[in-house]
Amino acid sequence: MVFVPLPFTGICGAEACELCDNRAGLSDLGAQMVVITSHALPTNAEWARQNDFGFPVLSDHWLHGVVATAYGTFNPDLGVATRSSYVIDPKGVLRAVIATERLGTAHQFDAHTAALAAI
Repeated sequence: MVFVPLPFTGICGAEACELCDNRAGLSDLGAQMVVITSHALPTNAEWARQNDFGFPVLSDHWLHGVVATAYGTFNPDLGVATRSSYVIDPKGVLRAVIATERLGTAHQFDAHTAALAAI
């Protein structure tokens, strides 16, 4: 489960495209991906369509940020989720959190594969 702050922006787009480009390898590690933003569903749907992601892009828009807040990754001052990923095993146990310190810093893709390989 990957939270990104802003669809249609450079870093978020690059991260989502990298996940998309590596879907097969992530799937081989047992991953089932979803990306979540605090933007409205039509915005996320268009972003996913334009980029042909091949995985769900979910909306945490209404009630605004409630899912991100539950995971401790919502920034109420900016109104967006911070950049963080949650690796959850098949039994529903949270196994890893991959987060960045700043919105302008991208996730390191290798952290995702390392977390998945450790399950």
